[in-house]
Amino acid sequence: MEKDQLKIFIFTSIISADNDEFTEEVKQEIISRYNPDEKWEDHDWEYILDPIKDTEHYQTYLELLKS
Repeated sequence: MEKDQLKIFIFTSIISADNDEFTEEVKQEIISRYNPDEKWEDHDWEYILDPIKDTEHYQTYLELLKS
């Protein structure tokens, strides 16, 4: 799996209906902040992931998606 594919997998796992780690409201807020028309590297991941209040998860996901 390529690095970009892994990042896409991580992001889709965060917002997946099967992910019970976050509420549906949090996932919907993340989705509303994501612009699919932007290039991957141009996304403001800090803004997109801001609804994740758990700082450990937030920092981990942020580092993975920005790398």
